[in-house]
Amino acid sequence: MQTQTKYPHCDPRVLHLPKDCEFCDMYPALQAERIRDGVNFTGENNPKKKPCPAETARGLKSINSWHGNVAQPKGCPKCNHRGEWINLGLTCPVHGPF
Repeated sequence: MQTQTKYPHCDPRVLHLPKDCEFCDMYPALQAERIRDGVNFTGENNPKKKPCPAETARGLKSINSWHGNVAQPKGCPKCNHRGEWINLGLTCPVHGPF
């Protein structure tokens, strides 16, 4: 049985918006804490919120240079296909719309 790690990404300061990353979505308490505290998620740029701790420390380009820190969108529920096409609102190349 695999146990859940304490943080969703290699850099523990990286945390993506709900529904942007399937790994971060497995940590709803951490996401709720950021929302409660008014802290930007990684990649979010809301000037009314406090800056993302990961971006303050390293910058987004540096964070995204390591694949283990990049947001991973959910895949197709039928085959788990992944890709940028999901973020663009397109459909699974195998199963079509979902």
